[in-house]
Amino acid sequence: KRFADGVSGGELLARPAVPPPRAPAGRASKPTFENELPLDFAVAETRRSFSAAIGSMKRGVSVPIVIRGDERQSLNTIASVNPARETETVGTSACATPEDAKDALAVAREVERAWRDTPVSTRAGILRRTAEILRDKRIELAALVVAEAGKPWRDADAEVCEAIDFLVYY
Repeated sequence: KRFADGVSGGELLARPAVPPPRAPAGRASKPTFENELPLDFAVAETRRSFSAAIGSMKRGVSVPIVIRGDERQSLNTIASVNPARETETVGTSACATPEDAKDALAVAREVERAWRDTPVSTRAGILRRTAEILRDKRIELAALVVAEAGKPWRDADAEVCEAIDFLVYY
């Protein structure tokens, strides 16, 4: 069939050719921020990879409180239940006591000074490296968002993209 202006359906549905942005005339080109592109779920391999990540995700993980690298267990825990499967516990996390919170705040105050005094270029490098780690684990992280929050695949991927964007932009 032919559609608008005699163009075929295949041509209308094809990925558009978008030229790369150019620097304005007379100005030196400098790096610009670009949002992390969402996964293309129209691609069968992307759907297979995402489905496999959801299927292979570890469930029932128990997460302790961690303060200054030391793990602390708690008698009280909070269960994270998959809202799409209320019989499935994604994981449990330890509940902090007021003493745990006090200890964590003391550590935060200590490291805040060190972070404040760290050169901006070093801090930026740490944020960029963290963004790279998120990119490497993107599908697994988005699968976790699906299981923990019940979000659709596209929305879960968008959450991870936003986290990467925050790290790169700021």
